[in-house]
Amino acid sequence: MDKSIIIHLIEGLSKGAKELKLDEFSSIRSLFIPKSSIKENRYLLKDLDIKSCIYFLLNTSEDKKAYIGQTDSINQRLDDHFRNKDWWTDSIVIFYTIDNSLTKSDTLFIEKLLVSKVSQFSEYELLNKIEPNDRIVEKHKLPALREFEKMVYLILGVLGIEIFEELKIKKEENLEINNDFGIREEYKESVEVVCKNKANGLFFSKTNELIVKAGSLVKKPSNHFEELKYYKLFAKLLEDKVIVSKDSENYYFLKDYKFKSPSAASTIILGRSSNGLIDWKLLSTNKTLKEEFEL
Repeated sequence: MDKSIIIHLIEGLSKGAKELKLDEFSSIRSLFIPKSSIKENRYLLKDLDIKSCIYFLLNTSEDKKAYIGQTDSINQRLDDHFRNKDWWTDSIVIFYTIDNSLTKSDTLFIEKLLVSKVSQFSEYELLNKIEPNDRIVEKHKLPALREFEKMVYLILGVLGIEIFEELKIKKEENLEINNDFGIREEYKESVEVVCKNKANGLFFSKTNELIVKAGSLVKKPSNHFEELKYYKLFAKLLEDKVIVSKDSENYYFLKDYKFKSPSAASTIILGRSSNGLIDWKLLSTNKTLKEEFEL
């Protein structure tokens, strides 16, 4: 679907501060400010101290470093970062809503999603010292939060900030990603699940099947892995290039793959024996499959 992004050049310069919005009717806004001109543009942040927001601190040089944060006091956080983050050289990008529909719990949830995705896909070194905890949000809020998440990816792409590398992997490695889960008829009865911050998937409670999404990480197996029940399946996935090498510690899924049970999927992902009913959790509630479906 076509989308239009409205860009306001606050300083009248292509590389200066910008405000971005999807259209006149969206409440989501973004501010891009070069670090060198934050002092002159501090007035732009005055109203944000009463809003919950997500922000990125960026170093887009060859070293490629980033920090992802959330706050409802952006000016105080900026003062802290100026003192403590010498590596931060380029810019800050802030995401918020003008109608205050984004709450503290919402930004904590989105921060967790973004940090997990950068950890899986990005060439950027993520300098968050503390990994965000899993968060629970009300189910009815998920569509709006997912829309906010998509807006983050879209705007960063428009700004030329390639911190999320999923599309790059797709082009370079022919990664087969289905982004229309929940729309396709066969996926309507599924729920989104995550496994130990390494993998994302869809669980079908009626059949006990689980689809692991392309791009999900796979830990290289432990020494005794070939003694386990699912070793032959793991070897077959490697042979068929469903799973390919990422680095010295991980493989990743090159395409979506449907497993006959959650435990088969989690054992292969974690490189050890695993109870999938416990190691897979619902994205929306943080409950295990065992807790959610009383299995």
